[in-house]
Amino acid sequence: QLAKIAKSFVGLVHQNKSQFAAFLFPVRMQIYSTPQALSTYPQDEFKKLFDGLNVPHFDPLPALRQKAPSIASQDLLYDHCHYRVEGNQIVSDILVEWLTKDSIVPKLQ
Repeated sequence: QLAKIAKSFVGLVHQNKSQFAAFLFPVRMQIYSTPQALSTYPQDEFKKLFDGLNVPHFDPLPALRQKAPSIASQDLLYDHCHYRVEGNQIVSDILVEWLTKDSIVPKLQ
């Protein structure tokens, strides 16, 4: 179902001569866990879906996990998935770095 919706959405965006990029918002459990503790099924399916659609995509989980030791004492989320201001700032910094690295922005234009 998700693949069908994503494919339709990407098609509509391209039909309107716009570009599409996708990214995930990891939840608390994923950020503060070790890579071995939780399944990466959501990330694997996300990558497979958008690779198949040939759409630029990004999963900030590895970058957030890399920062986790330095942010462990901060509460970046209100609950399991809604980011506080500080959390949004960290995620937006990571996304800006991705968008400006590897020529992602020119690919979107």
